[in-house]
Amino acid sequence: MNTNQLTENTLSDMKKNLKPKDDIKMRLNDGNISSDKEIPITETNELKLKKKLQMFTESDDDEDVIKSNLNEVRELFKPREKYPASLNLSFYIFNSIYNRLPNFKIRSVLVEKAEYALRIGVGIASYNTLPLSWINDGFWRAKSFLMKDRGHITTLICDMYDKAYSIKMWCAAITTLLKKYRAVPNWTEDERVSAGVDCLIEVESYLNNTHKILVEKHGLQNQKKLVVSLKDIADNVDFFNQKLNYTPISIEVRKESVWCHAQEILAINNIINKWNSFQMAFLNWTSNVMKKDGSDDYFRTKLKIDELRTEIDNLHGFNIDDDNALNNYPILSEGLKKYKKSISQYNEIIPFRYLSIKAQDNKLKDRKSRYYVRSPKAILEGLDAIFVTKLNYKKALADLQLADKIIKSPMWSDVITKQKELLKNLSGSVDKENLTKSSISCEDFGLACIDAVSELKKHMRGMTDRNPQDMIDSIVKVFGNNLNHILEKKVNDESIFGDDKSMTSRFQTIVYKAYEKSKEEIVSGEAHSKESLYDLEIGKIKPLLNGQTEFKILKPKDDYNVGDVKTINFNKPREEAGIDLGKQDHSKGYDVDNVLAQVTWHNRQNNGDCPDTLTFWKDFSTNNLKEVEKFKQELVEQEDFEVISDAKKLNNIFNG
Repeated sequence: MNTNQLTENTLSDMKKNLKPKDDIKMRLNDGNISSDKEIPITETNELKLKKKLQMFTESDDDEDVIKSNLNEVRELFKPREKYPASLNLSFYIFNSIYNRLPNFKIRSVLVEKAEYALRIGVGIASYNTLPLSWINDGFWRAKSFLMKDRGHITTLICDMYDKAYSIKMWCAAITTLLKKYRAVPNWTEDERVSAGVDCLIEVESYLNNTHKILVEKHGLQNQKKLVVSLKDIADNVDFFNQKLNYTPISIEVRKESVWCHAQEILAINNIINKWNSFQMAFLNWTSNVMKKDGSDDYFRTKLKIDELRTEIDNLHGFNIDDDNALNNYPILSEGLKKYKKSISQYNEIIPFRYLSIKAQDNKLKDRKSRYYVRSPKAILEGLDAIFVTKLNYKKALADLQLADKIIKSPMWSDVITKQKELLKNLSGSVDKENLTKSSISCEDFGLACIDAVSELKKHMRGMTDRNPQDMIDSIVKVFGNNLNHILEKKVNDESIFGDDKSMTSRFQTIVYKAYEKSKEEIVSGEAHSKESLYDLEIGKIKPLLNGQTEFKILKPKDDYNVGDVKTINFNKPREEAGIDLGKQDHSKGYDVDNVLAQVTWHNRQNNGDCPDTLTFWKDFSTNNLKEVEKFKQELVEQEDFEVISDAKKLNNIFNG
C-alpha cells in the first residue's frame, strides 16, 4: 500500500466521523475541498501522518506526495532545540540545520508571520507544500525527516501554537488585513475573500471581548497579561480552526543524500534572490561537517549555531538600523549595507567571517591575506577552520561580544573623519584607490581593525577576562590615533599611492604598523597619560554634539550670579577648554575606569566623588538649565542670549 492509497483510506474514515457545523462549510472530494459536506476533522483517524511517513521510508518509492494537515504536522514537528534527543526518535519532522532558526524576538519577523498565520486561518492564503528529506546516506544516524523550507510559519503554527502574544498585535494585523481585503474590487462577490473578511471580523470580536475581560481581571497597565495565542483564537472561532488546522496540505517527501538535501534548499531559496558566495560556502561547510561526523551534532550541541545566530541578531554592531541613524556605527557600515541589500540574514555573514579569520591563524600578522576573500572556496576554507579548531559556543560568543563593543566605540568617529578629510584634500590626478579602501567602513579594512583592537586588549594588564566599555574605548582611541598618524604620513609622503592595491598590502603598511605602535604604548604605559585619558572621555561626548562644540554656561557654584558666565569648548586642548579631567573616586588614581571629563570649575569646587562622564553631563546640563531659567530675566537684560540658547541645547543633547 502506498501513501496515496493510505490517504484514501484515511479520508474514508474521516467521512464516518463527520459532524454538522452550522458556521463552517468545507467541501470534500477525495480530500479536496469541493463538496457540500461539512467536515470537522477528528483526531480519531487510525492512520496518522507518522505512519504514512514510516511507510514511505519502507517503500521502494524515491519520492511521494502525502496529503495531510497542519494539525497532524504539529504532532510530529519538533523544534531544533530538542534535536539531540532526535537520535532516539523516528519519523518526526525537524527543521534542517541549513535553514535558519526563526527568531521571533525580532518584532518585525513575528508580526509578518503572525499576519501570514491569520491569512491561512481565514482561508485567503495557502500554507503551500511542505518539502521533507529522508536522508539515506549510510553515515547518517538520525531517523527523522528534515524540512527544506517553511521553517518560520511552521514553527509559529506548530511549535508556538499555544504561545500567547499581545492582543494589540493581533488586532493591528487584522485591521491591516481588513483594509486590504475590503479594497479588493467587488470583494463581496468573491466567496473566499468575503468568507475571509467575515472570519476576520469574528476573530476581531473575540479578541475585543477577551481584551475587555482580561483588563477587568488584570488592569490595563498589565500588558503581559493581555495576550492570546493562535490556539486560543482557533478554539474560539470554528471557521478559523478548520481553515488553519484541517485544510489539506501536500507534503513532498524525497529520499536523498545530504548533498542533494543541501542543494535542494539552495534551489528553493535561490529562486528569487541569488545566493552570495558566503551562503554557498556556508552550505558546503555544513555538508562537509555532517559527512565527517555522521550528523549535525557539532552545529547543534557544540557550536550551538541556532543560539549563536539569535545572539548575533542582538549585537547592534552587526545590525543596520534603517530607522535610527544614531544606532549605526561607521566601522563595517558599507559592508553591512551591501549585504543587507541582497539577503535578509545579512547580519551573520561578517560575524562568521570574523570567527573564521581568527580560527585560521593564531597570530595577527599571519592573517594578512584573510580579510579580503570573495570566492566560495576561500570562504569555505575559513569556515572549515572553525570546525577543525572545534570552536565552541562560549568562545565564539565571547569573541563576537568583544567585537560588538569594539564596533560600538565612539572613538572610531575620529578615524572615519580623518580618512574623509585626507580624501577631500587630494588632487584630482592622484590615484585614490588605496586611500579610499583604507576606510574602516569597508568590510576587509574594518575587520582588520577590529581584529587588531581585540589582539591589543590581550596586552592590557588584568583585563584578560574583562571587557569594560571604557577599556575598549581607550584601546580604540590609542589604535585610532596611530592609524590616523600613519595614514596621514603615507598620504603626505605619497607612499600610499605607490603601494600595492591589495588588502594584504594595506594590512602590512597601515593596520599592522598601527597595531605595533599601539602595543608599544600600551605595554609601556604611555597610553594612559592624562592627555590621552582626557581625549578618551571627550571622545565619548563629541558624537552627541551635532557639530556644535562651544557653549556658554553658568559657572557651577553654591550661589550663582549672572556675572558667572563661562565658555566651554569640547574641541580645544584641556587647558583652554573649560573642561578638565576628574576622578570618579578620589581615593583612586587617574586610570581609564576612574576618570571623567567635567566642567573645570566643578572639579575645583567639589571634593566629593563624581559619576562617569556621560552621567556627569546629564546632571550638569539639567542643573545648568534650571539655573539659567532662574536668572533668565537678568540674562536677557544683559543680552546674554547665547547662555539661554546653549543651556537648552546642552540639555537636549544629554537628556533629550
